[in-house]
Amino acid sequence: MQRMVWKLFNIERTIASDSQAIEKMNGKLAGLRAELTKQEDNLSAAQQEQAKARNEVMKKEKTIKKQEKALEAKVCTLCRGFHRISQYRSRNQAYSRWKLKLHMESVRSRTQKRSRRT
Repeated sequence: MQRMVWKLFNIERTIASDSQAIEKMNGKLAGLRAELTKQEDNLSAAQQEQAKARNEVMKKEKTIKKQEKALEAKVCTLCRGFHRISQYRSRNQAYSRWKLKLHMESVRSRTQKRSRRT
């Protein structure tokens, strides 16, 4: 009987020490859970900031693409304008040469008429 009482005493002592260890671990676990909640909140806030930044970047990229397209359209318009200007210049030069040729011919014909008269 005494042996049984001794075993019960040891079992109760083990249960008491284990229950103290469990309570100690529960205290640590509560602290860890609080830390986990805090870290999850920080993560959520960081994800929201990242989403905002991503949206801003996408908006800026869209704006840049629109501006690039507008610039390309202006460049194309300028290229067409320069092409037209070069065409007008070449036409004008051809016209000027033709007019000069006519003038020179008229001057020659006048000088030939004068030389025949004298």
